[in-house]
Amino acid sequence: MITRVITVLVGLPILFTIIWLGNPLFSVMLVAIAAIGAWEFCQIAKRADKKPMTRFATIWSALFVVASYILTTNSAGVNHIVFMALNVMIATSGIIISGLYVTIYHPHGTKLSNWITTISASIYTGGLISYSVMILNLDHGREWICVLILAVFANDTLAFLTGRYFGKTPLAPNTSPGKTIEGAVGGIFGALLTSLATITIFDLETHLIGVITLGILIGITAQGGDLLESKIKRHFDVKDSGWIIPGHGGILDRLDSIVFNLVLVYYFILWATQ
Repeated sequence: MITRVITVLVGLPILFTIIWLGNPLFSVMLVAIAAIGAWEFCQIAKRADKKPMTRFATIWSALFVVASYILTTNSAGVNHIVFMALNVMIATSGIIISGLYVTIYHPHGTKLSNWITTISASIYTGGLISYSVMILNLDHGREWICVLILAVFANDTLAFLTGRYFGKTPLAPNTSPGKTIEGAVGGIFGALLTSLATITIFDLETHLIGVITLGILIGITAQGGDLLESKIKRHFDVKDSGWIIPGHGGILDRLDSIVFNLVLVYYFILWATQ
């Protein structure tokens, strides 16, 4: 527990400093996170005798972020349809290339599972993380990213504390036995309050109903992402995705509550600023 607290106290200021400094440092950090996350995903799968293309998945994951960075730095006003088209193009080309590779080189009987694992590793990490670059490029993008991170942090913390002291009803016993409905409600409440507070502090213009909805959805999405990663780890019989973050496990263990929320917040901002 002490190691976890020290990591948070040291890591969060560094993270927020990089966010505030913006690009290119911010995107460099995201490229590293995406690549390491994809690598961790593949290492988990290998424990179940899968044979994903680890190098390809790592490079492919990083490419999503690099492409988003190039798009935002070479356009005065980024067309969000172009961004979606770019991601579809990268995803499609990667799927085709990896599909051809496993068809030609991988042993019979393992082709489909290896292919799906490679695709999942890349899109789950780089494909979703690329939305961070797009959020940063929006008006008050730095502030919105900080809102998201703080809301997710509040969700995780309140869910843990509420579940520990008041939790009685299992939320998903077959996936994550320690999680409770009471903890989930506490986490959503934490995300809601933090969203309201930070959006007010940063003076971000949006409707109150929208902010309330966003806060609730961040909490729900964060917990859904956490349960999904728990399901993946339980399927492959591993406790943590890695060891790179002292006291917290791997990159994937920290990304699970955030990556799907990046998509949510990105489209919320586009809607709220219309």
